[in-house]
Amino acid sequence: MSFIARFKHLPLLSRRITCCVGLFALLLTGLTPLFVPPSFAAKKPAPAPTSSYDTYTKGVQLFQIAQQQQQQGNSAGQRALLREATQAFQQVLKTTPTCVEAHSNLGYIALTLGQYNPREFRNAELAFQKALALVPTHTESLNGLASAYIFLNQPDNALATQDKLLTLVPDNADYWFNRGSLLQKLQRWTEAHAAYEKALHFSPKHQRSLFNLGALAEREDHWDQAIAFYRKAKSVELSNPIGLEALNRIEALQSLRQQAPGDTITPAATISPTD
Repeated sequence: MSFIARFKHLPLLSRRITCCVGLFALLLTGLTPLFVPPSFAAKKPAPAPTSSYDTYTKGVQLFQIAQQQQQQGNSAGQRALLREATQAFQQVLKTTPTCVEAHSNLGYIALTLGQYNPREFRNAELAFQKALALVPTHTESLNGLASAYIFLNQPDNALATQDKLLTLVPDNADYWFNRGSLLQKLQRWTEAHAAYEKALHFSPKHQRSLFNLGALAEREDHWDQAIAFYRKAKSVELSNPIGLEALNRIEALQSLRQQAPGDTITPAATISPTD
């Protein structure tokens, strides 16, 4: 098996971007990572004599541990491990500059570091662009690049990149959710609603889409419809921040019904990949 082929058996650092922007404060307190850590369900890579392969594996493992440190509230430890992971992937690229996975992983590391230093979002953009220069249809890099553009406040570029991504992978619920959340941020309500419905078509229990549909309904004072969506979101999982916030919205709307006319309620926070 070739060196590049062996790389393909290793997981990327992130399989999707799923940030809850309305719950951004919760995310930064360590209740859940800003970027959901990757799924390492793939088989553990077999040992290989190639030193670059071993270095790549080390980079993946360091990122994995770094995400655990964030979950434990150790931001300093997370940043230190991410710097080590960055060095590992940079070392891989010195010997194998065409390794698209290494470029893409550097992009996801930079996205994660962006919560501490916004200038890292520009580094993420550059890393993903290098990956896409090698493989223009690399979906993980397209997804990451779209997220970088959102953080860099370049919505037109983000939408154009999402268009390319959804042309390649039209049945990915997370990608449709990401598009819906961006459209919602741009106040393109009808298009955002359609994108969330697309996400639910491919994943009927997509919790973040259910919650944001509730927020859209609440915005239009369609309280019964909003409560119905929040209940569905809560039923997916109650113990995570989205489920708990859905429960809060249900209680708030039900309470409002019992208040005097003219009383107001704080609007729901939108769940989104960016703030």
